Amino acid sequence: MKIRNITCFAHLAFVCFLFSSCLGDTDRIRVIENNSDFSVSVQITKSNGDFVAWYLAPHYSENIFFETESGSFDTPDNPADGINYMAIWTVQGDSCIKDYRIPANWEVKVDKTKNVPASYRHEYTFVINNNDF
Repeated sequence: MKIRNITCFAHLAFVCFLFSSCLGDTDRIRVIENNSDFSVSVQITKSNGDFVAWYLAPHYSENIFFETESGSFDTPDNPADGINYMAIWTVQGDSCIKDYRIPANWEVKVDKTKNVPASYRHEYTFVINNNDF
């Protein structure tokens, strides 16, 4: 009987260890959304040196980049983290005056995607409107 109790306790301790040592994940997605009536050109240099450029049609959105981090974090980062440079202009040549480095210029949404282990999805959206040019 004593050995059986010790075995049960050992199994319970092992299961508790597994659950406590598991880390969730945090997904971070940066999106640019063109809510203007103009097609725009976008150029971005990421912190890792990657350069991306594309055209966005009016009322269309595009993922800038996606990253997954080990660990569950429910507090949002600065949305501009990971972006060294971003320029946006219309095909007519008007530059976007909205500064991507200001966190208030981004829409931030944080969702818990899983409970055990806790996992989160952060979506940061930079929205461009007609009055941003």
